[in-house]
Amino acid sequence: MLMRRISRVLGTFAVAGSLTVSGLAVASPAVADQAGVLACSLGANPPTAGANGTIVGVGSRLDCGSSRVTLTVRVQKKRTLQSDVTVGSRTHALFGNGNMSVIAGCDGNATYFTETLSSTGNKVKSAERRLC
Repeated sequence: MLMRRISRVLGTFAVAGSLTVSGLAVASPAVADQAGVLACSLGANPPTAGANGTIVGVGSRLDCGSSRVTLTVRVQKKRTLQSDVTVGSRTHALFGNGNMSVIAGCDGNATYFTETLSSTGNKVKSAERRLC
């Protein structure tokens, strides 16, 4: 009985927060349908090395029905004890569902991450990756 209650409480925290699975970050509102499936989620894949010394970041917005937002995907360079630097960004108004990529220039051998932001205020950050 106690174990079931603990599992249910921990499950609630997992649904209400954000999850990182295999480096892919996913954030979603604390809303689930009747089957317990999360709805309308943001995603951010870790950046990858592109052609000619570029960095590619991919963000996503999935299972959001017909709602539209302004979606921004950024590739960020991590800096210790300083603000992170945006090395590439792409914004799309009236974005529904799907993936959006941004190609950024390499700003030296460093740690980079992808960040996806919605005009609703939701934001998700990918795992970090050393590139260039």
